[in-house]
Amino acid sequence: MQEFDLSYDILNDVFDHNQPFNEALRKVFQTSPELRPMRSDVAALVGCTLRHHHLFDYLTKPLDMEETDRRYVYLALGNNYFSRHFEKADMNECVRAKLGDEKFAKVEALLNDEGTDRSHIPANISRSSNLYLSLRFNTPDWVLKVFEHFGFGTTYKILNRLSRPMPHTYRVRTSNRTVESVLENPEFQKTELPGLVTYTGKSRLNKNPLYASMDIFEERAFSRRIIEENLVKAPEQVLLYNGNASPELMLDLIETYGDTIGLNIACDDTERYAPVHRLIRNKGLHNVNFFTSPQCESLASAVSQPQELVIVAPNSTNFDLIPLSPDYLLHFDKSEMDAIIKNQGIALENASQFVEVGGKLIYCVYTISMKEGIQTLRSFFANHKDFRIESHKQYFPFEKDGCCAYMAVLTKLDHEEADPFGAYAAKIAKDGKKE
Repeated sequence: MQEFDLSYDILNDVFDHNQPFNEALRKVFQTSPELRPMRSDVAALVGCTLRHHHLFDYLTKPLDMEETDRRYVYLALGNNYFSRHFEKADMNECVRAKLGDEKFAKVEALLNDEGTDRSHIPANISRSSNLYLSLRFNTPDWVLKVFEHFGFGTTYKILNRLSRPMPHTYRVRTSNRTVESVLENPEFQKTELPGLVTYTGKSRLNKNPLYASMDIFEERAFSRRIIEENLVKAPEQVLLYNGNASPELMLDLIETYGDTIGLNIACDDTERYAPVHRLIRNKGLHNVNFFTSPQCESLASAVSQPQELVIVAPNSTNFDLIPLSPDYLLHFDKSEMDAIIKNQGIALENASQFVEVGGKLIYCVYTISMKEGIQTLRSFFANHKDFRIESHKQYFPFEKDGCCAYMAVLTKLDHEEADPFGAYAAKIAKDGKKE
């Protein structure tokens, strides 16, 4: 079966060459157009296998087989247990052909096992253990440790929601067209957030005229909420530092303020954000100062005056990407976490120097990690008595916005106070324990 062979090659690219699943998939079908009718089935099989590979690894480890041979079994288990795109008998024969009769005899019972429940997790594994969570939700131990302060119940709800697709939300460029005109297409649904719609269609939007013309662009509900809830009416200038891969905050800010104010948008590398350049050209803007400034270093050379609104959105562990990429955690290098957290603090510190008295400083990260949220904020306040915290919140994927994110809103004070954070220290410590 050719689909089986293609799936195996893609799986090896992901595991052995650290190639993202989508890239490995694209490489195969772009170079071999005649294979494209198989694409959806192959994508489903490999994607399902990747979303359960912790379980498959656990089940096959006792079989004393080479890793490369076990991957044939992974694919069959992905199909037989979960996706069922192909007949079980056909998949089993594919495995037999690759392994030979002797090796196949070791795995035949496993391939035909109906399981004690739909998860196929052995019954002897406690349902209240981290091992169960790891196997059930395809999550490495180090991530479970990041979540453990939330407690088992909340961790379960987090992982359960991250294991399922998230809503696809899009920002309507209301300067170009009305939300109502977009909603004429029944595949789009209105949301509670102004200018934001949900797409429920089955087809990919990249060739849709609305998307092609940038009349809509991808934006998570949380990003829309940051701008909407913290909008400063008619400021002279606004500063955004965007250190994460998504351009959505930059695009929303440009769309929201248009050419009415000075927009200072800093990022780690402007060349990474083609949609931002495109939107600036599309709108014919001359008021956007779009520049490279990793971790907000050397802002003074690009920003001429204090800002009424400063948004700091540094790179993070980006756990909100887990539902989008079945191999996201497979490629994430946990050894980089300390550097990520350090850079978050640097960016927040550097940007804070450009907030005017009475102005807002917003810190946001797309993740669920106390070290990247509350602890980064507490470290900031250890050296800053000139800011007051107005609000902070950890957003969970099982809540209405369906996102992994942390946001804190601060105000720059006009004079130093003994301990402006003191009133909130106990609350934050308490929140940190229960979240």
